[in-house]
Amino acid sequence: MKTWIAMMLLSAGLMLPAAVLGEVTPAQGKKCDAKEQAKCEALAERQGASSESWTPIQICFFPGVPEAMWTSNVYGFKSGWPVTCGHGRVWGLEGSWFYSGTDNVRGIQVSWIVCKALEFDGIQSSWITCLNLGKQFNGLQASAGYVQSGDLNGAQCGTVNLAGNVQGLQAGLAFCLSKDVTGFQASPVAINRGTLRGVQCNFYGQVEDATGLQIGVVNVSRGGGFQFGLINVMKDGFLPFFPLFNFSI
Repeated sequence: MKTWIAMMLLSAGLMLPAAVLGEVTPAQGKKCDAKEQAKCEALAERQGASSESWTPIQICFFPGVPEAMWTSNVYGFKSGWPVTCGHGRVWGLEGSWFYSGTDNVRGIQVSWIVCKALEFDGIQSSWITCLNLGKQFNGLQASAGYVQSGDLNGAQCGTVNLAGNVQGLQAGLAFCLSKDVTGFQASPVAINRGTLRGVQCNFYGQVEDATGLQIGVVNVSRGGGFQFGLINVMKDGFLPFFPLFNFSI
């Protein structure tokens, strides 16, 4: 009977704590009756295991509707009509009309308006804004508008792009800002506040230090690298300013 109840709840997208219905949890390896529930949950937490709830499908409407969205762990599909968010995980696909904002995503997160996450591995895409507010983003982040991440391992594409250290590609229709770049940075205005190890293409490009190549109309470097452009400014260049090209000596 308990098994049938569990199957019915899962098919409705509801959350099933492992200890509900007296099921066996990975931590304790035995049934938890009501008196032992607190002890079992404490043991599971100490062992880093889990009486966490999960579901393959969850339909969300607004923040807190349903309430389970705040802590749900979805292994499958989480959908927002029009909003989805929460502090749990999505391993699979999260999609919404207005806002997709679960904290931890491994897979794909999409929305027409805004996507936001803290920890991300996969593809994040929206028409207006993509935000990764954690320390690191792994994968592809793309939007027609504003894109922001912590350290980026992968590719970031948008109109205005902000990132920490970049390993991969950062491409913007208007503006790119980053710390260190190992790879390729391209935008009408591209500013690197660290070291460029790769190629920067721009109308106006600025780097603090470079062991790579700047190609643009105006290139500015405080030191290092090689420049091709109409105006090339390099503090330690063979000349501080030179047209067409400049290089460090």
